[in-house]
Amino acid sequence: MSSINNLSTAGASALVQGSVVATAPKSAVGAELAAQPSDIANRFKDFRQVVQKSSDQMDNSRHQLEQAVQELKRTADNAGRALGFRIDPAVSGTIVTVSNLETGQVIRQIPDEVVVRVAHSIEKMKGLLFDGKL
Repeated sequence: MSSINNLSTAGASALVQGSVVATAPKSAVGAELAAQPSDIANRFKDFRQVVQKSSDQMDNSRHQLEQAVQELKRTADNAGRALGFRIDPAVSGTIVTVSNLETGQVIRQIPDEVVVRVAHSIEKMKGLLFDGKL
């Protein structure tokens, strides 16, 4: 009971029907509602700057990835190999193929073709299991 008696009336907590309920300090009550149009404009400006910075970072990352892919392709071409990249949603990622430039035969695939087929089979089964006719 002594802790209840020590509650501040200035506003950190209040006693309501036998339980303690947290409330905001009086100075902060309504501060968000009393925001001036200039405050809202400044917050929107800040938000736009954050979005622009994130967009710039994504563009930079995409550019770095494209450069790395081009370097890998050059290295593979020099070795008489071809690299292929494709995105497959069923495997939740990228599929990389290494093939012989002369014959076009796939030498290696990551993930393996069996894994890709299993992933596609699972996707098909999801449609059968969750068709909404339960």
